[in-house]
Amino acid sequence: MLRTQKGLSQEELAFELGSSRTTISRWESGTCYPDICTLNLICSYFDSSADYLLYGTSDLYGEDSDCGTRGKESVADTGYTAPARRLLPWVLLLLLIGAMIAMYVCSRNIPSQQWITREETFEELETGETWTAVVTHTIEAANFIPFLRTYHLGIVFVTLCILTGIDIVYLLKREGFAKWKHQGNSEKNSD
Repeated sequence: MLRTQKGLSQEELAFELGSSRTTISRWESGTCYPDICTLNLICSYFDSSADYLLYGTSDLYGEDSDCGTRGKESVADTGYTAPARRLLPWVLLLLLIGAMIAMYVCSRNIPSQQWITREETFEELETGETWTAVVTHTIEAANFIPFLRTYHLGIVFVTLCILTGIDIVYLLKREGFAKWKHQGNSEKNSD
């Protein structure tokens, strides 16, 4: 088994591939198999062909065929590696935060309309008659909330906030807990 030959635990391999330990265990026991993209990642990580991983042979089609080597060359040409897969949520987080900052900066530089409604008392000068009316004034404002209302961006901002929260929870789950668990296990093993 390539994983044990490299001296990796299931948890360490799962971290490298951006997967979970239970998924690695299920692959190794044969209860399920990785999808084609993950298979390419595994082949690239172990510098092996898919034929070897799936069938235990280096070339399923024989020495004269280029089918066995064609898959390995395409994996190397993709440039899609495990570190790039781990980097994707961080890039997404930066893009989401950047979009929210851009919305805030725009709200400070693009005037938007703000409506102020209040009751005002009017007096007729000739007759002395008074009456009360509700009056709405429209003013230009450079504030965030009126900006979102004027340009109907409230739902966009809420969606960005929710996606950012989901991404942060995912990163904490993947990066934080995996590292703490790995550190805890290494401390237990050293005792």
